[in-house]
Amino acid sequence: MSGASPTRARRVAEHPGAGGPDVPQSRALSGRRLGAAALLLGASVLLSRVLGFARDMVLAHRLGVGTATDAFSAAFQIPDLLNYLLAGGALAIAFTPLYLRALQREGEASAARLFHTVLGTLGAVTIVLTVVLWVYADAAIALQFGDFDAETRALTTRLTRIVLPAQIFFVTGGIVRAVLMAHGRFGAQAAAPL
Repeated sequence: MSGASPTRARRVAEHPGAGGPDVPQSRALSGRRLGAAALLLGASVLLSRVLGFARDMVLAHRLGVGTATDAFSAAFQIPDLLNYLLAGGALAIAFTPLYLRALQREGEASAARLFHTVLGTLGAVTIVLTVVLWVYADAAIALQFGDFDAETRALTTRLTRIVLPAQIFFVTGGIVRAVLMAHGRFGAQAAAPL
């Protein structure tokens, strides 16, 4: 291990799989740091809920009850379904241990290949599903909200098509945030719900 300090060499020898000279160590989560990360993530979720409640109050005040409000609420149903199926937080939770294992056992290059493969594949699948849902949005809205009149259904379809592309960024962003969390960086994950 040329260039490695004796202390680092001893640590790597005592803990195989904890990283060699080519494997940068993820920022270790001590008890205090883990508690701070949990507090940051919990506070961001709480703030997200408070902001969501405030948003709903403003919308209710500005739009009131009516077909526009129904269309606005309904427009998020199909994009949210795509998000729940592909991202929904579970994706990052499932990917993080795989990434860490590749990073610790096979090094940075292997972990980067895994990241790029998963990001590219999931991004492509999300784009294809988004395009399919975009094309068939009218039929999906008619199926899901058959009791809407034609005008409300058309507005819901238009709003759904506006919201749908965001799912591409939510899904791919979930993978990027998982890698950041694996390296001990929690700011992006904390900002995500906001």
